[in-house]
Amino acid sequence: MQLNVKKLQKQLSIIELWVKNGYKGTVEAVTGFGKSYIGVLCIQRMNARNPNQTAIIIVPTLYLQEQWMTSVREYKLLNTQVLVINSAVKINRACDLLILDEIHRYAADVFGLIFTSMTTKAILGLTATIKRSDERHLMLLEHAPTICTISFKEALKEGYISPFLVYNLGLIMSKEEQLEYETISKSYIYYFSFFDQNFTIAQACLKDEFTILQVARRWKLDPGEIKVKAINFMRTMQKRRKFLYNAKVKMRTAVEILSRFPVRTICFAETTDFADELANGINKRGEEIAVSYHSKIGIKKRRIAMEDFKDKTTKVRIISTARALDEGFDIEGIELGLIASGSATERQQIQRLGRSIRFVEGKIALIINLYLKGTQDEQWAKKRQANTPNVHWITSIDEISYETPEGKHNFEATQLPRFSLAAQGRVF
Repeated sequence: MQLNVKKLQKQLSIIELWVKNGYKGTVEAVTGFGKSYIGVLCIQRMNARNPNQTAIIIVPTLYLQEQWMTSVREYKLLNTQVLVINSAVKINRACDLLILDEIHRYAADVFGLIFTSMTTKAILGLTATIKRSDERHLMLLEHAPTICTISFKEALKEGYISPFLVYNLGLIMSKEEQLEYETISKSYIYYFSFFDQNFTIAQACLKDEFTILQVARRWKLDPGEIKVKAINFMRTMQKRRKFLYNAKVKMRTAVEILSRFPVRTICFAETTDFADELANGINKRGEEIAVSYHSKIGIKKRRIAMEDFKDKTTKVRIISTARALDEGFDIEGIELGLIASGSATERQQIQRLGRSIRFVEGKIALIINLYLKGTQDEQWAKKRQANTPNVHWITSIDEISYETPEGKHNFEATQLPRFSLAAQGRVF
C-alpha cells in the first residue's frame, strides 16, 4: 500500500481533535479517505500507552468483520475484538475504546442498545455521512459528535483520493417498456394522492388506526378502504421500483459497457436478480471473467467469489453485486464503477463511488450511472448526486472520455487509455 504522507498528517490531526473532545467523536469522510486506518491508529496509540487496555470494534456485517480482523492481525493490534452489531447488543461488555464502524447504522431501536450494552471510556464513530432521513442521527451525535467532515471536494483537492469522473448515461426505453412504466406510474399517482403525496402518512395508514381514521374522514371513506389503498400504494411503489431497477435496456447497456472497457470493475444493482443476470450475460460472451456477490449466495460461494476477484492472477475482473458491498469493500485497483441502479440517498452514492476512487498513483477512476430518462430513476440519480463533483450527463457510451496529462482520450475496446495498471507494465 502506498503511503500518502499528506493524508496521514490529516488523519493524525483528526485523532488530536478526537482526544481534545474527550476521546469521543465521529469522523465523517468520503469512502477512500481512510477512516478505518484512523481507527487502527487510535488502537495503536492505546496499545503503546497501556498494552493491557482493550478495544472493541463494532461492524454491521460479517464481511466487514473479516476485513477488520485482517487489519487486527496485519497491524498486530493488542486486546482487540471485532463484533457484529446483531450479537454485540445482546451481551453487556466493557472496554477502554469502542469503535463504531458505519455508525449511522446503529440508530435503530435494537442496534441503538449498543450504547447501553457497552461500557467504555472512549468512542470513535466512522461513517461516510451520519445524517439520516429519519433524524435518528441526532441520538448518535449525543454519544459521538462529529469532529471532522471530509467532503469529496476536499478529498479531491488535497489528493486523498484518486481523481474521478462521473458519467450519468441516460437510456431510452422501448415503446413497450414505456407503456408499462406509464401504466404503473398512473396507479402509483392515483393511490399516492389519497395520502397527499406523503410517504410517512401512507406508511402509517398500514397499521396506525388514528392516522387511518383521519385520512378516512377527509375523503369520507370507510377506514378499511383507506387501509386497502395504503396496501395498494405500497405494492405499486415496489412494482415501480422493481421495473426501474431491472429494465432490460439497462442490462443490455451494462453488458455493452463491460465488454467495451476491459478493466477491473465493480457493478452495483438494487436487486440480486440483476446482479446475477449481469454476471451471466458477461460470461456468456466468452471467458468466465465476472462473479456475483450478494446476500442470497452462500457464505462459501461469496468467499470464493471475493478471493477470485482479489487475486489478480485469475481472469476475474468484474464483481457484480446488489447492496452487499455498498459498505466496507476495500480493494485497491478498481478503476471502473458501474451503477446500474441506485436509491436517492447521498450516502449510497458516496459509498459506491468510494469503491473506485481509493488513491493509486496515476489513476483516474470512472463511475458510470445508468438511468432511465424521464422517469423517477432520473430524479433519484439527481438527488443522490447533488453534492458530487465532476458529474457529466450523457446520452451515448461514445461520449465517455477523460482528461490526462497527455490530453483527452476516448474509451474504446481496441485502444483504452492508460490506467494505473500502466505502472505495473500493463497498458490497455
